[in-house]
Formats: sequence, C-alpha cells, structure tokens
Amino acid sequence: MDNDNSITIKNSTLVTTLKRSDLVSVSETHDGMTFNFKGGLHLYLTDMEMPHYIKSKIKTTIDNFKNVDVLIDLNNKQNPVQAFAQ
Repeated sequence: MDNDNSITIKNSTLVTTLKRSDLVSVSETHDGMTFNFKGGLHLYLTDMEMPHYIKSKIKTTIDNFKNVDVLIDLNNKQNPVQAFAQ
C-alpha cells in the first residue's frame, strides 16, 4: 500500500524529505542513528552527544506510527520528533 506520507529530517541547516514508504528501517547506533531507504540510500546521522532517550523516541515513533508524516527535528532538543496525521 503506497501513501503520500513523508519523513523529514532536519539537522543544523540540512533538511531532507523523502517518501515514508521508502523508509525500510531506522536503527540506533552508538554515535547517532541510521536510516535505511529503498534503493540503497543510507542516511547516517552522527551525534556523539545525542541522548539515548531521543534515539529511542525517534525509533519508537517511526515504528509505531506508520501512516503519518514524521518530522525529525534534531535542532529541537525539547521535542525532536513529531507525527502528523493527514
């Protein structure tokens, strides 16, 4: 089932938006997070100071809210991930 939902990742001045249906997996790493997309695209975010609870919140949101737009704003330390229903 293809939908029009998107995932947007903001980090510093970088803003990347891709189709949500292209996201294959997201993983926590020791120094950040990895996002794997269809077509072999891997986005590896490195942030040695990113707390575990932020990584966990991002992964949980992506894993549990499938049919929504997701905004991951790593510039916003108070609320780094948001899900928006269409």
